Amino acid sequence: MTGLASRLLAYQGAPLAAPGRRVGGYAPVEVVVTVKAYPVVSQSHGKSVCVAGIRTDADPPHWARLWPIPFRSLPATGRFKKYQRIHLLAKPGHDGRPETLTPDIDSIQLGAQLPTTDAWKARRRLIEPLVAASTCEVQRRQRTDGTSLAAVRPAAVTGLVAQAIPANWTLKQEAVLNQLSLVGSRARELEKVPFAFKLIYRCSDSQCRGHEQSIIDWEIGEAYRSWRGLSPEDRIHKIRDKWLGELCSPGKDTLLFIGNMKAHPANFLVLGIFWPPRLQGSQLSLLA
Repeated sequence: MTGLASRLLAYQGAPLAAPGRRVGGYAPVEVVVTVKAYPVVSQSHGKSVCVAGIRTDADPPHWARLWPIPFRSLPATGRFKKYQRIHLLAKPGHDGRPETLTPDIDSIQLGAQLPTTDAWKARRRLIEPLVAASTCEVQRRQRTDGTSLAAVRPAAVTGLVAQAIPANWTLKQEAVLNQLSLVGSRARELEKVPFAFKLIYRCSDSQCRGHEQSIIDWEIGEAYRSWRGLSPEDRIHKIRDKWLGELCSPGKDTLLFIGNMKAHPANFLVLGIFWPPRLQGSQLSLLA
């Protein structure tokens, strides 16, 4: 743990000190993680993951992006799961997006994971108040106030496409990975997924012309890797079955977590999918 982190801890192993207290620009935050993107390789940040979730220490709770996080290099004590509550120190980011926070990696402490019991009640109660009217509305908000994270409920998911991309890392990315291997950070090889997956859907905006957005969720990359014994065509078929036949099926009350790109703020991506069971009639009382 860094000296910075230790100065803001109430005592060893306790939650971070009260909100509002700052050291070096950092302050304690509490986030329920809803998104982990597939790792990217860059000269600036090595192998890093974009993490997003809901700040539950804020009133009212709101979206937050934690970037960068070298997730594959984190110790077991800091390796969190989706829908897990985490405590850490963070300061405002510098990428121009209002939700971005720069985390102090050494300060991460793990809390409880929200369960899926009672039709995902605990998770729904946190996320539903933050659901935006539509993707088209989020895009309009981006142009006016810089909004870069949201959850939306698609009106209809109509397809998933797989676009072939170069199967190998670029020379610059290979140089970064080789440099990391020299300092022992390449214990687990990061595999390049040779396809970009895009979700095709319509949102509920009356003038929506449809959206086709790249899916960068960690889970879709891991799914492709996990079926390595199959041909690329069979792996893509299984991904379509999973994402369209289950996660976005009529039996699920599907939400999409979307976020934009720093370099292209008008372009939004699918960061993850929330797929609790669809409730009918009297079942809605479960959410009360």
